[in-house]
Amino acid sequence: MALGHNALVGRDGPAKADVLRRNVATAVESIADLAADHDVVVAHANGLQGAIAYLLEQGLDDALPGREISTVRMRGVVDAAELRTVRTLVAAGVLVICSGGGGRPPVVDAALTPRGAQTVVDGDVAAALLATCLGANALLMLTDVAAVQRDWGTPAARPLRRATPDDMRRLPLAAGSMGPKVRAACRFVEATGGMAAIGALADARTLLNGRCGTIVQTAQDRLRDDGQTARDRLSLVPAAVARSIEASTTSGISA
Repeated sequence: MALGHNALVGRDGPAKADVLRRNVATAVESIADLAADHDVVVAHANGLQGAIAYLLEQGLDDALPGREISTVRMRGVVDAAELRTVRTLVAAGVLVICSGGGGRPPVVDAALTPRGAQTVVDGDVAAALLATCLGANALLMLTDVAAVQRDWGTPAARPLRRATPDDMRRLPLAAGSMGPKVRAACRFVEATGGMAAIGALADARTLLNGRCGTIVQTAQDRLRDDGQTARDRLSLVPAAVARSIEASTTSGISA
C-alpha cells in the first residue's frame, strides 16, 4: 500500500497538523482493515517521514492490539539488506511501514563509496519497485482522488475503471501529479503480472476487490474480468423478467 503525499498532507501549501492527523487516521483505518487478513507492507515518502511513520505506528498499535508494527527506514534505494529485513519481518507476521524517497538518494561510485545525489527519489516508482522485489500480489496506490479521470479538467471528465498498461500510457496526465502514479502502476503490472489500483485513501478494501478506483491489470486479466462482468449482467435478465411478469400478473395485466 503506497500512501501518496497529497492524500496525507493535502495539496494546499504547507502541511497542517490537524490535516495530517485526520488523513493519517483515515489511512490507519484502511490499513488495519486489510492487515486483518492480508500481509501488508505500507510505503510512504515525503518530507515529513518521521512524523508520518510515528503517527502511523501509533494509530496502528491502537487499531491492531497485539500486532507487531515496525518501521524500516529505506535509504532511497531498494537493496538486498533492506529487502531481507522487510521479508523477515513480514514472514514473522509484522506489519511493516517503509519510509523513504522524497529526499537526496545515495549513489555508489566506481570505488563503491556512497554519496548524496542532486536529485529526488520518486516515491511512487520506489513503492512499485519495492512491491515488485517483495513479490507482492497487488499494489494499492492511495491518493486524494477516487480514480484516474479520462479527460481530466474538462466537462467530459469521467473515471477510468479498468485498463491495461498500454491503455494507461495513452492518457495525457499531469507530469507531477497522477502521471508518476500511473507509470509506477504500469511498471508493477508489467513486471509481476499482478494488479495495481489507484484510488482514495479510505478505499483500500474495495480497491483490492476491484470494485472502485482505477484497476490496472494485464490484458488477459482484463479480458477475464470483462467476461465475468458480462456473465453477471446476463444472469440478472431472467430474474428481472420474472419479476416483471409477476408484477404484471398481480396487477391484472396478462403476460
